[in-house]
Amino acid sequence: VITIGVVALAWFLLRQTAYVRNLLATGESDISAYGSGVNVTVVRTLAYTIGGIFAGVGGIALTALLQSSQASLANTYALLGLAAAVLGGTALGGGKGGLLGTFFGALVLYLLQQLLTATGVPSTLVQFSYGAVLILGVILGATLLNPSQRKIRS
Repeated sequence: VITIGVVALAWFLLRQTAYVRNLLATGESDISAYGSGVNVTVVRTLAYTIGGIFAGVGGIALTALLQSSQASLANTYALLGLAAAVLGGTALGGGKGGLLGTFFGALVLYLLQQLLTATGVPSTLVQFSYGAVLILGVILGATLLNPSQRKIRS
């Protein structure tokens, strides 16, 4: 709970800054952001730095939860993180995203894992379901939820 609170507080404070608007603008179109006077290189560098800090906090929380450290978990949690973000409505192409949607995406994945584990599904198929959710989220995000696609159809 403390870890979630710290990250939520940091995200809330970051949302109040002009940096997040510059980050979203850079993610949407770095050429347009550069033309608007945004220093794209600094924005990207800070984005990777802040992402690394959040990943470090998550790694510490995971290590505390498991009471051990295993490098083999990296691929699993990278896939889970991407699937949670996509399921929560974050566009992988950039420009859109948020903490609350990603939180609910992670909650759905957690509930899916608990359901599949409780019914006795093998762990390899649980991993497959994460990948399937990720692929489905990317396809839905690229086709149904993309506003430029809706304008073409109407």
